[in-house]
Amino acid sequence: MRSHLLEALFASATDYAILALDLAGHVTLWNEGARRIMGWTEAEMLGQPVHAIFTEEDRRDRVPEAELRAAAETEIGTDERWHVRRDGSRFWANGEMMPLRDGAGTHVGFMKILRDRTAQRLEAERQRADAGFLRSVLASSADCIKVLDLDARLVFMSEGGQRVMEVSDFNAIRGCPWPDFWSGQGNAEARAAVDAARAGGIGRFQGVADTMAGTRRDWDVQVTPILDADGRPERLLSVSRDVTAVRSAERALREAQGLNAAVLQSSRDCIVILDLEGNTRFVSPGGIEAMEVADVDAIIGLSWPRVWKGEDNAAAWSALAQAKEGGVGRFRGFCPTHRGTPKWWDVAISPLAGPDGRPDGLVSIARDVTEQHLVETELRETEERRRLAIEAADIGTWSFDVETLTPHWDERCKTLAGLPADAVVTYDVYMANIHPDDRERVRAVTLAALDPAGSGAYRAEYRVVGPIDHVERWIAAAGRARFEGGRAVSLAGTARDVTVRKKAEEQSLLLADELQHRVKNTLAMVQAIVRQTLRAAATPAEAQAAIDPRLQALGRAHTMLTVGGWEGSDLRTAATVALESHDDGSGRFRLSGPPAWLSAQAAMSLALVLNELATNAAKYGALSTAEGGVDLSWSVEPAPGTAGSAKLELVWREHGGPPVAEPLRRGFGSKLIERGLASAIGGTATLTFPRGGVVCRVQGTLTALNASKLAV
Repeated sequence: MRSHLLEALFASATDYAILALDLAGHVTLWNEGARRIMGWTEAEMLGQPVHAIFTEEDRRDRVPEAELRAAAETEIGTDERWHVRRDGSRFWANGEMMPLRDGAGTHVGFMKILRDRTAQRLEAERQRADAGFLRSVLASSADCIKVLDLDARLVFMSEGGQRVMEVSDFNAIRGCPWPDFWSGQGNAEARAAVDAARAGGIGRFQGVADTMAGTRRDWDVQVTPILDADGRPERLLSVSRDVTAVRSAERALREAQGLNAAVLQSSRDCIVILDLEGNTRFVSPGGIEAMEVADVDAIIGLSWPRVWKGEDNAAAWSALAQAKEGGVGRFRGFCPTHRGTPKWWDVAISPLAGPDGRPDGLVSIARDVTEQHLVETELRETEERRRLAIEAADIGTWSFDVETLTPHWDERCKTLAGLPADAVVTYDVYMANIHPDDRERVRAVTLAALDPAGSGAYRAEYRVVGPIDHVERWIAAAGRARFEGGRAVSLAGTARDVTVRKKAEEQSLLLADELQHRVKNTLAMVQAIVRQTLRAAATPAEAQAAIDPRLQALGRAHTMLTVGGWEGSDLRTAATVALESHDDGSGRFRLSGPPAWLSAQAAMSLALVLNELATNAAKYGALSTAEGGVDLSWSVEPAPGTAGSAKLELVWREHGGPPVAEPLRRGFGSKLIERGLASAIGGTATLTFPRGGVVCRVQGTLTALNASKLAV
């Protein structure tokens, strides 16, 4: 009887999935409800583990085994979870698991009862989502959303509403009559809107009301009924939108429109409204007058860039393209009026934004700059002429603000001062640039020029020292002060480099002094040569024969040094000039040695010594025979212990002449040889007379100055 009852229960429970399991969890019974809910037939599931109806994650977490253990231990277990159908889809079910026992009470299996609750689960989730969405809308909306009872008392206010109404504690105003928040006409309109909503309609109005913090705001209000199940109003919904900014914008727009109209009527500029293709849609009254338009309707719809020619046409199209991209296109061009009057225009083209914020038109504002253009052109030409004149004269321009003590120099002035072109020139920089010995003189000249009692003229020549290259230059500056109200306010003028002139003047003075000194030295040397020669000569003829070659050698050396500016000579050149009268071109003189620089005095002495040696060689030595010759060699080495100086050794060596014997008596010539050059270079000279030919060895020191001028 019990078995039949159980089978009848299994067969009739089609809304429930009922299945029996053995102790191992395999299906032993599978009712029609299980087939309808999960899709498997009883034949397919008998003997199969119950794991098939659980999700993959539950099988991984061994949830089926846990349910069997829990049912065995507690007699019944309930759960709600997702399960799996035969087609792989999921359904939400709540169920119970209980143990099955035989008549003796022995545990022989389990029974699991499931009911498909997927629809209820999804509906609950939808309701939760809707509620969450509504809460988020109410929280984020800037509108003031309120719920009123039928007596128009406050029941609820959204979070956004509390923010916009500046409500710090809603409980403080809960239950207050909502129309009382409005005053005057606003209160009457609020009550009328409530009456309309209570009657099932919609009440709307616009008014002004203060927030709880006293901030006055404009509101757009709508009141609607909240209906009960019978369709009758049970509460009221009031939505107030803050339109303060909109109203302000509308007022500003009206003011701007009025201002724009006034501008268009009064502006003398040529204002043209264009479409995005550059076609004319409107021309302002000022534009009609400025462009001397006789029939404005005739140009409406025409291409605006057509009026520009050549390069200006390309500039106009480029400006249009910039404006279409949201920027401002600018150019300056020439366009005659409709009557042919030549005019230059400064043009700016801007976008006109449409409702979506993107340009849907363009506005061109052209200002007549003809007079300005002509003035600028004349100014540029004048400035160019001035610049060319200044460049040709190599002149810099400067000015000095007396009140701020600020100098202003052009690039040429900075170059004259040895400063880079981007240098910032201050008064301290200006004064530091002037040579210390000239500063007080320049300051005195400047003060005199700024003296109202004077002529205002400024003229000074002074030295400057470049702070970077440390080069000293002479500057000649001239200018004039400008006076206002009896006092000097500025000083302006020009500056030019006169270093070459000043150096030439200094050189002229130096040369004059040097010439005087050298003439005296030369005359003294001539006097000494003549005196000593006459003293050693036996007859006037002998004296003349000795004096002439010596004076000629001195003259050749003097000419050589004069050509070189009396700065000295290199040793090879001095030797070549000295031996010139004795050199027949047959190669009898062989000169060898490194570059060596002699002072003017040493070069003069070398000429006399070499002339004396060559004269003696021609009379008695190697140059008296056709086979004889002379080797003149010298060496230069650093002088130990004397920074920058050099040790010079010069050797005269005769060969191929008659046998030589030391003379019994030393005359003036020998003394000149031994003392002349040696004294000029601060050393010694020795004459020796080996049988093969006379040898003269000179050893001395080149000063640091002469050593630094070694030829290369």
